[in-house]
Amino acid sequence: MKFLSLFDGCHMFGHALRNVGAECVGTSEIDKHARAVTRYHYPKTPALGDVQNVESTNADLIVAGFPCQDLSVAGDRRGLAGKRLGLFWEIMRIARASSPRWILLENVPGLLSSNGGRDMGAVLGALGKLGYGWAYRVLDSQYFGVPQRRRRVFIVGCLGSARRAAEVLFEPESVRGDSSPSREAREGVARGVAKCLTAHGQRLDGETETFVVANALTRSTHLSDENSAQGGHLVALHQSTISVLDEYGSQVRRLTPIECERLQGLPDDWTRHGRKPDGTVYDVSDSARYKMIGNGGAVPVVEWIGRRILTADE
Repeated sequence: MKFLSLFDGCHMFGHALRNVGAECVGTSEIDKHARAVTRYHYPKTPALGDVQNVESTNADLIVAGFPCQDLSVAGDRRGLAGKRLGLFWEIMRIARASSPRWILLENVPGLLSSNGGRDMGAVLGALGKLGYGWAYRVLDSQYFGVPQRRRRVFIVGCLGSARRAAEVLFEPESVRGDSSPSREAREGVARGVAKCLTAHGQRLDGETETFVVANALTRSTHLSDENSAQGGHLVALHQSTISVLDEYGSQVRRLTPIECERLQGLPDDWTRHGRKPDGTVYDVSDSARYKMIGNGGAVPVVEWIGRRILTADE
């Protein structure tokens, strides 16, 4: 499967998809340091620059963790009317011109409530108008083997099939009825699992399919102290708040870039080096590394989704 990575950052989504066997046909990113990191690891991958200059693609999958700044509680919450989040429409423009079989989108959970839910409705409606059945789900990276709580909403669109989109994001056991004893037992094992949402898929005939999911993750991942950052009981990762917290929530120290990479499931020193267009390799500043790591997505989560897309596509 070939994929195009929009709002690519330092290629964290792309790295995850390559890990499961997909081929990257191009990336789009405007940050020079993030582009340089991707160029360092994959110098032969076409860099297409600004998403507004991308015309079309021969990819089977478009993946995009599109900007979330206009959803931030620290911002003005302009949503899709904002300059950054409004770039979502560039994804739809490229999809309209290319008709890839799959679309994978990622954003913060604030998208679900932005403008009273109307922005999420606009996103899903735009996919439906292009002929994509869709499903969405909030996933937390702490249940995929990395020691951080990071909830993100993932939207999968499949050209012509809402059911196949749902098969990617939801396990078979999560859409069938459970008896009370088994359900209670599973909830005990999966204590603390983030709430999942009801997903609705729009079919091409205009009807709606609904997949009701509760506690879809059937097991929790135990994170030992050695897997957490220096034994910290809680780790917070954000481009402006990167620190190890103790059990009382007090800041102990700032995380190193390598620790932040590990929190996202990246190889050590993934963001350490960049390659300029002339081939010169340089050391990326820590501030630039923190920014691109914080803006990215957890690699194991995207690997899980990527494997399921490949399986559904077959």
